[in-house]
Amino acid sequence: RIAGPTDTEIEVFEKKVDEYEQREATIKQQLFATIPNSLVIEFASLEKASDVWNAILLHFQGKSEIFKMGIYRQLTNLTCGGESGVRDYLTEATRLRETLAGMGYLIAPAEFNAIVTTALPNSYRTIVASVSASATAIGRPLGTSELISLIMEQYDSKTQKPPSENVALFSKNNNRGRG
Repeated sequence: RIAGPTDTEIEVFEKKVDEYEQREATIKQQLFATIPNSLVIEFASLEKASDVWNAILLHFQGKSEIFKMGIYRQLTNLTCGGESGVRDYLTEATRLRETLAGMGYLIAPAEFNAIVTTALPNSYRTIVASVSASATAIGRPLGTSELISLIMEQYDSKTQKPPSENVALFSKNNNRGRG
């Protein structure tokens, strides 16, 4: 005959069960304090805190996927706005890519490069295509930072303004008589 638990063992066990249930209730209460009331009502029937947590995760992961896709759509629909908008375009495209990366949605360099290249004015595409083809030919595809640097170099060279006539005349007059 096997002896049953003693009264002391039963009391210790019941005390531990009470502590566990109190902790569960406290955790559920804390979780419910962080979500909208509509979700509290929806999840109130769940008994365990872990079930409430899993339901919250499932609910918000679905929303975050939609949000990620919205940001991705913004990135792919972003337009350059002509020669003068190249710097602003690159800044915004990079910001959107970093936002997605922070949410766990990584865009491969080749995909990001394709998105950026197709949004550029035609005058940039030729140089990007030739440099990209050369890089691929030697077995080292063009990285995103290299692409952006290349585009910015082109942008800077296209937007540099020649010195005005007044500056040229001023420097010409100041050099007279010196020798």
